[in-house]
Amino acid sequence: MSHYFVDDPDLRSERRSFDYTFGNEHFTFTTDLGVFSKEHVDFGSYLLIRYVLGLPLGGKILDLGCGFGPIGIILKRFFPEAEIDLVDVNPRAVELSRLNAAANRADVQVCLTDDITTLQKHYHSILLNPPIRAGKATIYGLYEKSREVLYPGGTLYIVIRKKQGAESTIRKLKELFNDAEVLAKDSGYWILRAVKADAQHLPYERTAHQ
Repeated sequence: MSHYFVDDPDLRSERRSFDYTFGNEHFTFTTDLGVFSKEHVDFGSYLLIRYVLGLPLGGKILDLGCGFGPIGIILKRFFPEAEIDLVDVNPRAVELSRLNAAANRADVQVCLTDDITTLQKHYHSILLNPPIRAGKATIYGLYEKSREVLYPGGTLYIVIRKKQGAESTIRKLKELFNDAEVLAKDSGYWILRAVKADAQHLPYERTAHQ
């Protein structure tokens, strides 16, 4: 069975596009079979964006497991001076993210990888809507690798439903990070924040409109 976190070259293509409004900003996204939430921007991603918009995310931001790209592309509109990377293990998702970045005039970098440590880059903030069906070992691996590529003082933000492992995730984050907490709870979803030790100044705060 095909899942959005694996490459299935035999999966047929059935692209569709939809308009999306976040705040007063308008976007157009193209999706396809084989990517997460192919018919709309999922509620968890919406919540994650909403809760981090008022926070100082820093100058280098990673959208980890970007799917067709809504988190990173929307954030770029609100943080125009930030350097934002989008990565995914799924070639179709990466192709769609590049297409959607161009369609929405978002100057972001999109990369295909199954190991973010090989990018040889560091980030002030990482945002993750974890691929639940990939299994706990895969998801915990994402948390561990996120810690490796965060700058000292950098932050990992996660959205996850309570019934899909929020409580075990916060326990794992407390093992990996010096500081981990539940930032918010909303409609069965938890927004989690984990901070790597040794805080440093974040050069860019949000400068654009909401």
